[in-house]
Amino acid sequence: QFGEAEECLGDIYVRLNNDMGALQHYQKAALREDLGLGNHAALLKKMAAELARLGMTHEAVDLYEKSVVVDPSDPLVYFDLGTLWNQLGQLDRSIYFFEQAVKVKPDFTPAHLNLASCYFTKGRLAEARTEVQAVLRAEPGNRQAEKLLRQIVKKSS
Repeated sequence: QFGEAEECLGDIYVRLNNDMGALQHYQKAALREDLGLGNHAALLKKMAAELARLGMTHEAVDLYEKSVVVDPSDPLVYFDLGTLWNQLGQLDRSIYFFEQAVKVKPDFTPAHLNLASCYFTKGRLAEARTEVQAVLRAEPGNRQAEKLLRQIVKKSS
């Protein structure tokens, strides 16, 4: 019960845009033993998001990776890991996590789009095109996907 109360306080601080306050309450909640495994994974994810917002990217990655071990079925955790690894310039790791996100949730178009962008950057044009086409099938007229497809076609010629 107390862990849930601390987590709720953390959520309130998030709404107040007080990332440090939110992180402190999430950390207190994580120390409580009355949280179930599912709640623990969600709490790790919330703490990681706050760390990322505070610019503590490596620390955020560590917590997201712990979260994915507890709950490997959450595509958003894979997506966030892909995004953070991309920010850190680690394209191969970024690709791995975006691939995991679309494996868990095949219709996750933002993950397909980011995966396409990473493939494009690595020069893996056929794979980039496949991912962009998946986005355009799900969201015809997606401007980012159309722009990336034009870049892929131009680079392929």
